[in-house]
Amino acid sequence: MDTRPHLSTLLSQVLVAYTIEADNEFESLMPHSTTIGVAAGQKRAGPWLISLELWSNFLALVPPEGISPAELSAKAGTRKLDVAGMTRWRYVRSEDGLLRLTPGGTRAVQTWTPLEERIEERWRERFGADTIASIRSTLAACLADVSHFGPNYLPQVVHGLWTTPQLRADRDPNGLSDSLSSVLCRALTVIAVAFERTSPTSLALAANALRVLEPDGVPAGEVWVRAGIAREITDVSLGYLEKQGLATRSGAGRAKVVTTTMGGAAAQLQTDERLGELDRRFEPARAALEAILSNSDGMADGLTPHPMGWRAQKPYLVQTERMLADPRAALPHFPIVTHRGGFPDGS
Repeated sequence: MDTRPHLSTLLSQVLVAYTIEADNEFESLMPHSTTIGVAAGQKRAGPWLISLELWSNFLALVPPEGISPAELSAKAGTRKLDVAGMTRWRYVRSEDGLLRLTPGGTRAVQTWTPLEERIEERWRERFGADTIASIRSTLAACLADVSHFGPNYLPQVVHGLWTTPQLRADRDPNGLSDSLSSVLCRALTVIAVAFERTSPTSLALAANALRVLEPDGVPAGEVWVRAGIAREITDVSLGYLEKQGLATRSGAGRAKVVTTTMGGAAAQLQTDERLGELDRRFEPARAALEAILSNSDGMADGLTPHPMGWRAQKPYLVQTERMLADPRAALPHFPIVTHRGGFPDGS
């Protein structure tokens, strides 16, 4: 039996680590507002903070002259865009049927535009230019026969934490980004589509919350820690698993325990088998991905937040410290990109 991590896990953990570093950099450079800052009585300094996903799939695609929501959706390759959020967070405004950048949105574009190349250069220095080049070339070869593409970043999950319903089949391949994050996302999108085509549960559920549950039970308060996902999305995940008959919750308060049902145990085995089958396509990329994840010092350098960043503050500091101590144990096995700013670990 092959006990090595699945390729979806390696791709996901490298992507989330890269995204966290990019997000931390944007946060340090861009005047912004956060829930933590508002709660502390700080004056709003700019738009609400967003992740790399909303840059890649939304903000980067809004031209100076504006764009209609329908055109933006087609250009992004997603069925549903977070127009309400990006308007409320003051990145765009709706005018004459078009979405136009606000002054804060324009500054965000100026901040994001050079940022990914800066992060990728750090990764070349930290992990080796040959390693990064190998990821690009091997994934390109693995995807050579793929004719349908998803967005530049994974789309935000929908009800049930499904990825596939958000994808559009009419995505224009000429608009694909060549950033490292987009290369990783294209591979993960192919895996998610193939997995969810035959699975009764989404990959985001199966690879994270369901994966860490046991027949003898797991304390409910430990699920988010074991799965590497945010507390906010954990209760939602467990609710879906209960509705699907894959898990049960018993007890109350700190004594609450989550247990897999017979159906849940069977789904865990099926997930492992299906991901094992999907590994074959992307096996050539394993060595380069492992080289990054096995470099603990390099991973810690990228995952360390700026002192005033939200990941350095409570309650998020707990998860940050876990990532720094053991990134492979703390990072999720599939990104959960939610409407809460697009952060891929569900935050």
